[in-house]
Amino acid sequence: MTEKEILNFETDITETSVKWLWYPYIPLGKITIMQGHSGMGKTMLALNIAATLSKGEQLPGDTQSREPINIIYNTAEDGLGDTIKPRLRSAGADLARINTINERVNTLTMTDERLESSVSEIGAKLLILDPIQAYLGAKIDMNKANEVRPIFKQLARVAEDNECAIVLIGHQGKNQMYSEQQSLLGSIDQVAAARSVLTVTKQPNDKMLSLINHTKSSLSAKGKSLSFYTDENCKVVWGDFIENGGAEFNDDKSSKRDSAKEFLEAILMSGPVPASGIFMSAAENEITEKTLQRAKKDLGIISFAEGKKWFWKLPKR
Repeated sequence: MTEKEILNFETDITETSVKWLWYPYIPLGKITIMQGHSGMGKTMLALNIAATLSKGEQLPGDTQSREPINIIYNTAEDGLGDTIKPRLRSAGADLARINTINERVNTLTMTDERLESSVSEIGAKLLILDPIQAYLGAKIDMNKANEVRPIFKQLARVAEDNECAIVLIGHQGKNQMYSEQQSLLGSIDQVAAARSVLTVTKQPNDKMLSLINHTKSSLSAKGKSLSFYTDENCKVVWGDFIENGGAEFNDDKSSKRDSAKEFLEAILMSGPVPASGIFMSAAENEITEKTLQRAKKDLGIISFAEGKKWFWKLPKR
């Protein structure tokens, strides 16, 4: 049976509601990015979330009972036997429900057929790849939208077809430590493809305390910020929800204009970017066009055209 080329919204499209792995932070069947600088606690947070869900236990803010789920966790940065497994065990995970795709012979990529077949085979409801940059593929330039976009489109299809939440761990640009507007290293299409973005930061006044800030949410209102710390046994200890989105933990000197400048520096640090993509990403990060233009002027960003398309680039320094 062949697929129809044209689908009619009245007769061919079934209306459905959004399902959640962790409301409103991680939707089922969608891509979520968990981003932050090195040392912010992203990996420990992801492992502890996996451990909790493997046992069918509740995460902060949960209002309904859970069932244990199967999980796939792949990392390119830590040893499975000497680091990941001990940390999962310390976090109290049901190790029988947590799996990894074997990369000893063939390195996994986001377009690898093993990814979807493994999710389907074990009925995984959560797939974590840590970090994004390692799983794009050796020949992919993470700064080029035309190379990144189709990969994320394929990954989004895998998530949707298998009703599996895909969480990608990402590193941020160097200039974004406590800014409200956070930017992921690489093409802005990564953040554009994600339906939810969680930014992990440290509290300036207490380096032991980390924060989850819900910096993008396309499917619901943004969730409250949530504090946590990791104890000596590598277990996450949850703190309080923060009503104002953690604003009190941001650098007091960081204005919206300063944040927009940091946003632009992070996006343009690897070279020119189409202006249309910058405006789209800025809107996703709640930066107004007026603020963006002022930040552009402050930084002396250069506009230039190639054919019919306009690009922005940082001035030579």
